[in-house]
Amino acid sequence: SGQKDLVAYARKLYSSAVASGLNRATGLAYAAVSRHGLPLDRLSRSWPQCEAIKAAVALDGIGGPDLKPEIEARVARLFRWHIDPAPLGLWIDRIDERGRSVATEVPASIFYHLVTALMQYLDKTGGQVEAFPLPVSESPLRQVYA
Repeated sequence: SGQKDLVAYARKLYSSAVASGLNRATGLAYAAVSRHGLPLDRLSRSWPQCEAIKAAVALDGIGGPDLKPEIEARVARLFRWHIDPAPLGLWIDRIDERGRSVATEVPASIFYHLVTALMQYLDKTGGQVEAFPLPVSESPLRQVYA
């Protein structure tokens, strides 16, 4: 790869995504941003939220900041916006910038992203899932229990 320190590079990618790729109102990742960090597609799809969980899980505990609170908040947002409002066993794939569902279908391709993100989260926590509250700045404040 030519990279001497892939961990530092991964951290830089993650930091850039957090700085430029999140909807500040919902905390969800945008579907796309420009090279300058400006939102191009303000929708939030479920799979980027899953990938954000997986990235935080991968970076946590390898010599950097403690990402556990961020991981918990990301999982809580995934449930709040994409899983809990859907019928049991389904999910809402697309959320607009104001937090409203604009999904008209439940893409089967998302299933893999959801399962792997949640399993990596469970592996990271040793299956010891606790209540993961959303940050106070997000309203309405509610807790999700696994």
